[in-house]
Amino acid sequence: MTIVALVDPLSSGQMYPPLLAEHGIDVLVITTPRGVAATHQKNASSRGCAHQGGLILPSMERADITSLVHSLFRLGVRHIIAGSEAGVPVALLLQTAVADTRAPIPSQTSSVLFDKAALAHRLSDRGVPALHSRELHSKAEGLAFVSTVDFAQDSLVLKPSIGAGSIGVARVTSIAQAGEHLSTLFDAEDAFGTPVTCVLAQEYFAGTEYVVDTVSFDGVHSIANVCAYQKVLSADGLFVYSRLDWLEQSAPPARLVIDHARLVLDALGRENGCSHLEIMVRAGQPRLIDFGARAHGAMHPAKTFELTGSSQIHREVSRIANGTVPPDGYALARCGRIVFFHRLRDGTVGETVDSEKFLTIPSVFSIDLGLSPGSFVARTTDLNSSLRLGLCFLTAENEAELDRDEMRVRRVFDSFFAQD
Repeated sequence: MTIVALVDPLSSGQMYPPLLAEHGIDVLVITTPRGVAATHQKNASSRGCAHQGGLILPSMERADITSLVHSLFRLGVRHIIAGSEAGVPVALLLQTAVADTRAPIPSQTSSVLFDKAALAHRLSDRGVPALHSRELHSKAEGLAFVSTVDFAQDSLVLKPSIGAGSIGVARVTSIAQAGEHLSTLFDAEDAFGTPVTCVLAQEYFAGTEYVVDTVSFDGVHSIANVCAYQKVLSADGLFVYSRLDWLEQSAPPARLVIDHARLVLDALGRENGCSHLEIMVRAGQPRLIDFGARAHGAMHPAKTFELTGSSQIHREVSRIANGTVPPDGYALARCGRIVFFHRLRDGTVGETVDSEKFLTIPSVFSIDLGLSPGSFVARTTDLNSSLRLGLCFLTAENEAELDRDEMRVRRVFDSFFAQD
C-alpha cells in the first residue's frame, strides 16, 4: 500500500486526497504550527485541512521532528508533498529524511525554496538575472538604508523575507512611507505566526506579471500553465489582485517566462515536486518576484484542469501512482480568467446577497462569494483579504467575451454594497 504524507493541505492542497484516492493511495495529513497559524490568519478564505486526524508536529524542535520521521519510517511513507506554502519547510526536511533512511535525520533544510532573501542570494550567485535586493534585520537598519534611496528617481518594494502571496508586500515611494511600513512589518508576525525578523527591500520592477506553474521529476520541468496577472495599487502602496488570464504556451510572453522559469528552477536545485513562479517582465527582461515550492493556491490547478485537461497536481499524482512521464507543456481548450474581488475603500454589504445573479452571465463557470448581508468590509489590502471576498472563474471562446463579462461580474459584485 502506497502512502503519501501531505503537509498542511490548505487551499489547493485539498485536491490531493481525492485524486490520490482514485489510484488507491492513502493520504497521511501532517499539521504543523505554521499550518495552524496560516489557517487562523486566512480565516474564512481557507477551508482548513483536508482531513481530520493524521499526525501533528507540535514544534520544529529536533526531538519532535525525529519522532515524526520515525513515525513515517514505521508507516513506510516515501512520498512527501507540501500542501501549501505553510507546509514547505517541513515537507522539504521530510523529503530529505525519507530519501535515505540510513543518513542522520536533518534538523533543518535549505531555505532557498521558502526564504526570499536566501533565494535572492542564490539567483545572484548562479548568475540568473534577479532583482536588486537588500536584507534588513531591524527597523533601525531599514531606516538607515532607505535614507540613502533617492525616492525622486526610484521606489522600493518592502516584503517579509518569509511570507505568502502579497501579504505584507508594499511599494513605498518616500522615506516616511518606508519607515511606516517597516514599523508595521517588524511589529507584526508573518503569515505563519512567527515574528518578522528580516525584511527584504527590492527594486520596484514595473512591468507585466506572469505566473508559471510547473512540476519537476528528476530535474525535468513540466510546464502546466502560464498566466498573466493584473493587479491594482491601493492608495497606500499595497498590491491588490484584480484578475488572472491563462495564456497559450506558444504566445511570445509565455515562451519568455518559461525559459526564465527553467533557469530559476535549475539555479534553486528544484528537482522534484510542484513549483509556482511569479515573474515580472519589463522591456523583454524577466525577473522573478516570488516563488513557492508547492502548487499554485486558491484552487487554481482545478481551474487549469478545466481549461487544459490537466494541472501540475494531476501530473504529480499520476507520476506517483503510475510513473507517468508528464507532457512538457499544455494546450488551452478555451480562454479562462479569474476575476478577484476587491474593495479599494471600506464599505457595508446591503441587505441582499444573491450569488445566483453571477450565474446568469454567460462566461461564468463558477463563483466563490464571501459576503454576508449587513457586514462591514474593510478595504482590500492583500491576497487573503481579497480571497475572503471571493473570486469568479470565467471561461469563453475569446478574450472579448471575457472582457465583456468581467464588467458584468464586477457590476453585480458592487451592487451588493450599500450606496456610499
